[in-house]
Amino acid sequence: GTLEHEHPVTEVSSLLDREEADRACWATLTQDGAHLWNRHGGLLVILRAEATSARLFTKARQIDERAVSCRAHRSMSAVTKTKTVPHRETGEKEERKHSLLFVSGVDTDSNEHVAVWSFEDGVLGVRGADGAVTYAPQAL
Repeated sequence: GTLEHEHPVTEVSSLLDREEADRACWATLTQDGAHLWNRHGGLLVILRAEATSARLFTKARQIDERAVSCRAHRSMSAVTKTKTVPHRETGEKEERKHSLLFVSGVDTDSNEHVAVWSFEDGVLGVRGADGAVTYAPQAL
């Protein structure tokens, strides 16, 4: 149902206000991740701080690559700004709202990690194999 969570909500962050049902407007944080909601209170997706390969830099400045999976998500913050960018098809300048959502958590060894997701006009960015980020509503 609408706005139901399995665990207590510890934080709420606004991304922006969009009418479309497939656009993220705000996020709630529970220990199991960041829940993205549309304007009408419909759950879109739950984001978790996980990575199959994360680069960790040790005090000796050596790179340690390993998988990361947070068992508990602890804090969240979002920032949104308006950017003028060329339209994807016409090239004409248009304004788009870009948001970053930061979520921190701890893994099973109590190591702290931060994950960052990007949004454009409420659409989650997806990184392709070439490293480029694309924004398509069907990503949610």
